[in-house]
Amino acid sequence: MAVFCAYCETRLYRVLAKHRGPIAANIFLCSMCFSTGMFQAASSFLPSSFAMYFTMLGMAYFAEQASQVKGISCFAIAALLGWPFSIAMAVPYVLSTFYQCVSASRLSYFIGFLVRGLLSSIAILVLFMHIQINGIFIQG
Repeated sequence: MAVFCAYCETRLYRVLAKHRGPIAANIFLCSMCFSTGMFQAASSFLPSSFAMYFTMLGMAYFAEQASQVKGISCFAIAALLGWPFSIAMAVPYVLSTFYQCVSASRLSYFIGFLVRGLLSSIAILVLFMHIQINGIFIQG
């Protein structure tokens, strides 16, 4: 779990450095290095830790601005399989995408983005329910 968390943090750092600039990436790096909560949560077997991993991936996908449906999917995975309130983290990104689409007169793109994101979230939910109903998860 700590290795996957390190991957998520590295991916977010690289995307920030490439698309938002080195200053934003270095601020993120400093906040991650000096945060004891991140150190503890990285290897904890908790639903909120799982939500943290996929929230970081969702943030990375939104920062790329080419994979926003993947970002919505990551936020959906974080909310459905991790911590339900983590879906609130997606609201600023969706609003930012809406603002960009309205200012560029691409409202049809935003509607398509919402539909694709909704369909991918429903597919993840159906897959999760199918796995849970069929008893693939071992109850301890």
